[in-house]
Amino acid sequence: MPDRVRFSEPETGFLKELFDRGARRAARALSELTHQRVELSVPTVRLVSAVEFAAQLTGLHSICGVTQRLSGGLETSAMLLFAEEKSLEIVRCMLERLVPYEVLSELHQDAITEVGNIMLNACVGSIARSLDVVIRVDPPEFRLGPKESFFDFGGAGGRTSYLDVRIELRMVETAVETFWIFALHEESFRMLKTLMAGRAGAVLDVLGD
Repeated sequence: MPDRVRFSEPETGFLKELFDRGARRAARALSELTHQRVELSVPTVRLVSAVEFAAQLTGLHSICGVTQRLSGGLETSAMLLFAEEKSLEIVRCMLERLVPYEVLSELHQDAITEVGNIMLNACVGSIARSLDVVIRVDPPEFRLGPKESFFDFGGAGGRTSYLDVRIELRMVETAVETFWIFALHEESFRMLKTLMAGRAGAVLDVLGD
């Protein structure tokens, strides 16, 4: 995607508010799931290339993530990423007790898939309602591996931009930085900008709250 293509300041502010609303919904759902207080910080929102995003993950040897394909009113791939060791902390907090590493590893995939499904769907739901579109969400897919396995750095992937949303997940005994990533090729980028332009009143209402 050409470097000159960016979201405007009002569009970025609108997206930040949408993700903030989604984060609050996700926090309530996760609190019910874990029976403990869960807080999610106010998000930061940036549009970056795969190379730019990967550079921010320097030092992370293994990434744990949940991916989902979105279609309908918005065509994109959504990812929720954690450092692997931090994702294990989330599972440990969810269990509310000390368990052997072997047991923790067995529960890891199912637990993180459920957390990812809740968090991503909360954000997608916020976007769909605010933009008045129907977005279909494929079942979540758990992934674990090096950062290179999550991003395509060449070919068509090199022209894809990523909506990088940073939100800190806070539980009783841990705070974990989460990366909510939405892949935007040129068509999906234009689609999202068109949807926001069509809801200009909603953008102004949200920013005026």
